[in-house]
Amino acid sequence: MTLRHGLPHGIACSFTLPFVLGLAWGCDPSRDLVFESLFGPDRKQAQAHLRDFLLSVGVKTEFEDYGVGPDEQAAMITYAMQGARGKNFIAA
Repeated sequence: MTLRHGLPHGIACSFTLPFVLGLAWGCDPSRDLVFESLFGPDRKQAQAHLRDFLLSVGVKTEFEDYGVGPDEQAAMITYAMQGARGKNFIAA
């Protein structure tokens, strides 16, 4: 997002956190306990809470908010997951 769309790096890293939380929850029981201690037992409510927080500090949380349509979003995610960082992803 930073290279393709000029988004500041911190925003590019943070705006997808609700999406990532949804992917990561359910992959590791010990990590799920941490998520539950922070957000409660409901994954959808946790994602909404995190999304609301980001919106409250001015960070939009959807790819479309940054001019990225569904096809480009899917291509970017697929590409990112192929590299070393993607293979080290919390839900990989």
